Amino acid sequence: MNRNKESFNCETCQWGRHCDDRNPAPIEQWIVKRAGKIVVESTTCLLPMVSNRSVQFLNLFNHYKHHHLLISGGIAEQPNVYLTAMQIINGQLNESTRQ
Repeated sequence: MNRNKESFNCETCQWGRHCDDRNPAPIEQWIVKRAGKIVVESTTCLLPMVSNRSVQFLNLFNHYKHHHLLISGGIAEQPNVYLTAMQIINGQLNESTRQ
């Protein structure tokens, strides 16, 4: 979703408003892959499943990529939840390494 976030905008939805189980798409329309393997298939939009906290982390990711950290100081000064979120968004942390 971070790579194509313009596609996840309810105001400009072009997918038929398949927001929940009351109006599912007739096919698995949303597919998420990791390392070429399908990890999620859904007949409903994934956007309603994204929490406000996750959206905030997604918004912070571009700052992180440009070396602007959440808290002043170095990487050791950052909260673990922030660093973990940035690693997940960047695809550096997979299910087997999460605690």
